Amino acid sequence: MTNDVYHQHEYRLRNSGSKKQRINKTKEATGEDYAKWFFQNADFGPSSGDVRLSMEEQFERETGKSVPPDWRYG
Repeated sequence: MTNDVYHQHEYRLRNSGSKKQRINKTKEATGEDYAKWFFQNADFGPSSGDVRLSMEEQFERETGKSVPPDWRYG
């Protein structure tokens, strides 16, 4: 491949809407979006309820704020 042909090929690859470029166009989630998804999907096994309640208590102790009603596990 000559240099000119190589550079033309490289340019097409970089500007062809590659997967990397498509990923960059994806809208970024907010922290709240991710937190809601995580809260709905996290599974801590058989003790999941105990873990979630413990995390709520720890959050309240560390921040001095109560967990919002819509986010409470129990």
